[in-house]
Amino acid sequence: MNIIKNTLRISILVTALTVLMSNSLFGAYSPQLYITNTNSNNISVYNTIDMTHVSGSPFASGRSPIAAVVNPLANRLYIANYGDNTISVYDTSSMTQISGSPFPAGNGPRAMALDILRNLLYIVNLTENNLRVYDTNTMLEISDSPFTTGSGPTALVLDYVTKRLYIANNI
Repeated sequence: MNIIKNTLRISILVTALTVLMSNSLFGAYSPQLYITNTNSNNISVYNTIDMTHVSGSPFASGRSPIAAVVNPLANRLYIANYGDNTISVYDTSSMTQISGSPFPAGNGPRAMALDILRNLLYIVNLTENNLRVYDTNTMLEISDSPFTTGSGPTALVLDYVTKRLYIANNI
């Protein structure tokens, strides 16, 4: 029985880590794994200590959730909902959406990066070929946003050391 239980636990862990590599995120200061379930329009949350579902998981999201970022300092989870062009924002302590959520995100939000030092959320929009930047305190778009990107932006990474944002384009 222990061998089966441990094998199952390892199998779940490998599957979760594979999903993590593609479109999910470990909570940096909490043992939570957030997985966006694009086809079922929800988010699965696991306790990474024992790989069990958090109570109430999965949690409803917008249509086609595709990316997740966490601000562990503010207890916030941001989910890009590709299917309805929104960002859902959750209080991670209760996994309830904050007031006003979901917020408009432009057409085709595909990937996000979070600057927790400057309270900025960066979102690339696949169908608009742009980058939108939001103040996470208000979830309002900053002035001069959106910014033009290359064709088909699908991923982005924020480098805190060089203070640069790198965007990968699909085409």
